Amino acid sequence: MWTNTVGNPHLSGDEISDRTWGETLADNPINQTLNADYSLESFEAADQAIATNNEVIAAVGPQALANVSPLADMLDSGTTRNWDTDATEQAAEIMSAGGGPS
Repeated sequence: MWTNTVGNPHLSGDEISDRTWGETLADNPINQTLNADYSLESFEAADQAIATNNEVIAAVGPQALANVSPLADMLDSGTTRNWDTDATEQAAEIMSAGGGPS
C-alpha cells in the first residue's frame, strides 16, 4: 500500500515483494529530494534519457498533434490524421536503441 501511495507506482508485484521494509519506506519524494544523486553518471543518464525522449517526440509528435488537434487540417505540417501509424513501435524502437528508460 505504501509503495502504491507514496513510492514508485511502476514497480511490478514481484519487485514490491522482493523489497525490504527499509527500501519501501525510503522510496518517497522527501527522501529522494534530501538524498538526491548528483553524480556525473546520474547526469549523463538523464542527458541520454532527454535526448532519447526528444528523438521520440521528433519522430512521432507531428502525427500525434495532427491526430488530436482541432486545427490539424489548417496546419501546414504535411501530416494528415491517421490512427494506424505504428507510432508505438517507432517509439519503442527509438527507446531501445537510445538506451532510454524502459
